[in-house]
Amino acid sequence: FGFSRQPISQFWTDVFKSLVLTVILSSAILMIVLAVFDYLGPSSWWLVAISVIGFEWLISFIAPTWLLPLFNKFTPLKDGELRQEIESYLKNQDYPITDILVMDGSRRSSKANAFFIGFGRSRRIVLFDTLIELLNPQECCAVVAHELGHYRHKHILVTLIVSSILTGIFCYFLGVVWQNPGWGALLGFNSWSLHMTLLFLGLVAMPINQAIGIIMNALSRKFEFQADQFVITTIGTGESLRCGLIKLSSDHLTHLYPHSLKVMLEYSHPPLLQRLAALRDKRC
Repeated sequence: FGFSRQPISQFWTDVFKSLVLTVILSSAILMIVLAVFDYLGPSSWWLVAISVIGFEWLISFIAPTWLLPLFNKFTPLKDGELRQEIESYLKNQDYPITDILVMDGSRRSSKANAFFIGFGRSRRIVLFDTLIELLNPQECCAVVAHELGHYRHKHILVTLIVSSILTGIFCYFLGVVWQNPGWGALLGFNSWSLHMTLLFLGLVAMPINQAIGIIMNALSRKFEFQADQFVITTIGTGESLRCGLIKLSSDHLTHLYPHSLKVMLEYSHPPLLQRLAALRDKRC
């Protein structure tokens, strides 16, 4: 549909970088699991869980600063009406930031987005250059307000906590299944090892992850409505966000009437018309 703008050389460069990072990070997690279990045995699942969860949280902290720049360039937003609009809004909301950055998303795609990175005193706002091109300053500020709503409602923190709980549950079953050689006999193996247990649970987890994904998508859609409501509460109107969403959806060729089953299975955001209706009625 004409969204992609990247040359083939950049595509393969991204594939290579992603593969290297995946191998490094996945190997690190696997080494933690194997090392702790091999040294302390199956009953140490709780220590494995703590180690893996700690590693996941560490990655979530350092990824915006160390990993994202491997794929995109970030430059400070120039002084002007847009920067003044955003800074004035954030000042009114008592939300200090280190800087407002522009990401060169147009090198890869025509699609637009915005997000917050960093924690504590190193918080930054990132705007895609395509977002700045598509929306006016008031609409961009409304998008920033929406992202701030996610922060104020602690949506990211809740998602991290839920992910950590699921990781802990997986580690628990990893220890339990490993201690029961009957699973190996059931599958036709003469012996049962930690490596086989990992493979077995990885296969079993596929349909379970699909079910969990449905629940997480439903939670995410609820979060989106809450963040939209935050825009109305803090700006006083949802009209700028409505106009911005219409422009973004038109540019992204968003499906206006997706089937409810598809929404349940795949959509992390509510369909556009539902969001627009909620913003108009102020019932997000």
